[in-house]
Amino acid sequence: MQTKENNYTTSPWLLSADKLQYTGTYHHALAGNIDIVVSNKQFFLQWGNLHSSATPFREKDQMRVKFRPTSGQYIQFEMFENKPTGLIYDGLTFVKTK
Repeated sequence: MQTKENNYTTSPWLLSADKLQYTGTYHHALAGNIDIVVSNKQFFLQWGNLHSSATPFREKDQMRVKFRPTSGQYIQFEMFENKPTGLIYDGLTFVKTK
């Protein structure tokens, strides 16, 4: 299992924009906010009491997170003119507010 985790961390990022463009707050009216920050070139996310670092995922403008400890999920960013305007996580669309 650890080998699979290592594969994610060594994969290249497939991002359309600079990492700092993806930072900020993404809002969903019922699910609340997901906050994304970058520290030491690593993404960190907070959704209420849940925290996760992020690793590259398979497709462009995606990242893998582990809000649930038993398995990883992915986030797909919505882009407009090469800037993230929102994200989709587990079927929920969050809009970037800042």
